[in-house]
Amino acid sequence: MTVARARIVAAVFLLAGVGCKSAPRSEQQEAELRNQAGVIEEQQERINQLTADRDAMDRRLKELEAKLAKAGSAQQAVEEAKGEMSESVRRVLERFKGDNQIEVIRDGGSGYRFVLRESVLFGTGSSDLSDDGRRALGRVAEALHGGNQKVSVEGHTDNVPVTREETRKKYPRGNIELSVGRAFAVYDYLIKDGGIGEARVSVAGFGPNRPVAPNTSDVNKWKNRRVEIRVEDK
Repeated sequence: MTVARARIVAAVFLLAGVGCKSAPRSEQQEAELRNQAGVIEEQQERINQLTADRDAMDRRLKELEAKLAKAGSAQQAVEEAKGEMSESVRRVLERFKGDNQIEVIRDGGSGYRFVLRESVLFGTGSSDLSDDGRRALGRVAEALHGGNQKVSVEGHTDNVPVTREETRKKYPRGNIELSVGRAFAVYDYLIKDGGIGEARVSVAGFGPNRPVAPNTSDVNKWKNRRVEIRVEDK
C-alpha cells in the first residue's frame, strides 16, 4: 500500500470511527470502507495526472506562443526585405526606361533580368561582341556596380540549325554551344571591362531549349535569340 493510500484509508477509518464509536464494524463494512478508500485514491491519482497534463499543456502553449512571436518577427523581416528589393528593382527599371537596346524585366520575387537581343550584341551566328553590344553591356555593368548580387549570364538561340561554315567549325555542337560561347563573351566583358567581381557571375547556355515565344515566325525567333543577365536582388 502506498503512503497516499495508507493516509486515505486511515482517514476513512477515522471518519467511520468517529461516526460509529459505539458500534463495532462488520467485515462487510470494513470491505466497503477499503473500497471507498481505493476509489478516493484513484480519484486523487487522476487529479494528479490531470494537473500534470495541464502543466505540460501550459508549457507547450508558452513554447508555441514564443515560436509564433519569432515567426511573426521573421515574416516582418521578409516583408521589409521585399520592400527594399522592390525599391531596388524600381530604380533599375526607371534607369533603363526608354533604352531601346536593353529590356529590364521583373523576375518573380527574387530580382530582375536584363534582356539583350542578338541584334544588339552579335552578328548572325557570331559570338564576337559588336560595338553597340559593348556599349550596352557597359550600361549594365554600371548598374551592377556597388552591389554584391549574384549575376547569371544565360545564352539563348532560336531553333534554326547553324549553317554558316565558319560558325559550324567553331561550334560543332550547334546552337547549344553557340549560346554558351555568347554567354562567355558577355561574361568576359562584365569581368574584364565592366569591373564586376568574378565570384558574383556564373554562365550558362541553353540553346533553343528555353524559348520565350514559339519559333513559328521571324519576330518570335528574333525574340528567342538573346542573352539574359539575371540578378538575384536579395
